[in-house]
Amino acid sequence: MKIEIGAPVRTRDGKHVGEVHRVLIDLDDHLVTGIVVLKGRLLSRDILVPIDFIDRVEGDEVVLTLDEAELDQLPDFAYNEILAPPPAWTLFAHDMRIPAEWVERADESAAYVAATKVDIETGLGPQSRALSTARAGS
Repeated sequence: MKIEIGAPVRTRDGKHVGEVHRVLIDLDDHLVTGIVVLKGRLLSRDILVPIDFIDRVEGDEVVLTLDEAELDQLPDFAYNEILAPPPAWTLFAHDMRIPAEWVERADESAAYVAATKVDIETGLGPQSRALSTARAGS
């Protein structure tokens, strides 16, 4: 599965609902944990979509297992507030956010990043470093 930033996103019934704004990756487990869908234009909203709700990628388009009403029930993505995955994501111990442009490629089993974990941790902005610090203290 190859998910591109800016890829159109549609619901299971074919309705276009937005585009991929971010891809969330767990660097320790080398897995994509979810995507952020930018929904709307004028009053836009970033919606956090767990990977389990992605049915497939057709061409450059991401197809969800959800309808629009179900998508609207998912939480907003807030860059500075994601300290751990939601409780329903018990499969993943923790996440680290990186810019999508650092992702070399991704498939069904993993995301490949063109840097080491140390390189990424030292290159992250202050918000992400605060994330790592908060996690180390817990």
